[in-house]
Amino acid sequence: PIDIHFASASLRGWPRFVLRVWGCDEYGRGNLVGYAQTHLPCRVGTHTWSVSCWRPCGSIRDEVRAFFLGVTPRLTDESVIFDRAWENRHRLVTVPCGTITFNITVIRRFFTEQLID
Repeated sequence: PIDIHFASASLRGWPRFVLRVWGCDEYGRGNLVGYAQTHLPCRVGTHTWSVSCWRPCGSIRDEVRAFFLGVTPRLTDESVIFDRAWENRHRLVTVPCGTITFNITVIRRFFTEQLID
């Protein structure tokens, strides 16, 4: 379990998760497995949802290297994950690499004082 507190003055700029998923191979080496992004739910309560992970697809050489050595292609500019996603994400060739399931409880405070609710 992770206990995180976010502050937001409006629904614009609502907190989100931008994830880099790492894994260990049988030799104990850490490798980047994939990327994912999602917004946190706005509704109060407990939520369960899944987020699809992806990684960039490299050249044939990169993919053979990933298969035999476990070294997967990485993004050179991680702002493509969310900040510039609508502009540049359609240009990326990606491969799905699993899902992450979240269980999260959302509690809101002081939204009525800021006229957000």
